[in-house]
Amino acid sequence: MWRVDQIMPTIVYGDAVSNHALALKEILHSMGYKSEIYAQNIGESLRHSVYNVDDYKATGEKNAVIYHMSTGTDLNYKIRDLKVDKKIMIYHNITPPEYMMHYSLRDYKIVKAGREQLNILNDSFDYVFGDSEYNCKELLDLGYEKVEHLPILIPYSDYERQADKDIMEKYTDGNVNILFVGRIAPNKRQEDIIKTFYYYKKYINPGARLFLVGSYEGMERYYNALLDLVNALDIEDVYFTGKVPFSHILAYYRVANVFLCMSEHEGFCVPLIESMYFNVPIIAYNAAAIPYTLDGAGILINKKDYIMTAELINRLVNDKTLKDRLVHNGRRRLEYFSYDNISDMFKRHIQSILGN
Repeated sequence: MWRVDQIMPTIVYGDAVSNHALALKEILHSMGYKSEIYAQNIGESLRHSVYNVDDYKATGEKNAVIYHMSTGTDLNYKIRDLKVDKKIMIYHNITPPEYMMHYSLRDYKIVKAGREQLNILNDSFDYVFGDSEYNCKELLDLGYEKVEHLPILIPYSDYERQADKDIMEKYTDGNVNILFVGRIAPNKRQEDIIKTFYYYKKYINPGARLFLVGSYEGMERYYNALLDLVNALDIEDVYFTGKVPFSHILAYYRVANVFLCMSEHEGFCVPLIESMYFNVPIIAYNAAAIPYTLDGAGILINKKDYIMTAELINRLVNDKTLKDRLVHNGRRRLEYFSYDNISDMFKRHIQSILGN
């Protein structure tokens, strides 16, 4: 009988890649495989269910390992030299280092190393999955073979949990709420969201609010630059939430009128799926994995024209036909990314790889 374990640099509760690994473990158990997760860095709440990677040993059974590639780490060299019967990579993408250069030397070095390590791993795996078509294309360009598309598992049932009532009561007042969810990081270009919001609030809708939901830990220099921009533009009603509980995130989606994404690099972008789930119409910059994830379920902009984008927000808020069409396309896209569909896709791949 095959044993199928997962190895990853870091696992923490609530992170999209970590949640994906935990979901895959459950699926592997349901298929009858023995399976555990091993990581270098383990979040406090998962210490009882995840093992340290130094404790990993291949057993006397047939052994397969699924490796989650997402950053620079010495684990990338260890996985290259690991001897098991089958080695599988799931690639979640790595932020190009130039985005980090002026804001975090630590992050710059980590992602630069990750990009370099990705290049030397292209003959180390029997099978490789990219969780977006964009990631698959990048792998193929680097000389990887046997590359398949396997999206992230997203349990929609999580979004039915209780949303924070205080946030919903405070911000459900008829004013337009513009939302972006994602770590405060230079590749996500929150400054472009702020500049767009400036024009929308100053010239179109003075009562509008902007919520930038996400942690800025480790990116304090970039966060401070964003605060300076807000002050320089003299805009009110820009809210940086920092890291917040899941119930708060749910509430911000529920009060949002528009999801605005100006990010220039995303390997998948789970918040787009979350916006679709909450029927929040999406405007997004056409870059990296974003057009693949949306696939018609949002408005793509090809140029960062802040005035034009502000006018587009205004139309989306006031044009019910346009909004309904985007929401309808979002519901269609959600069917493709449904837990059952992606779970079945994963099962078929594993059965094909392991030969049963």
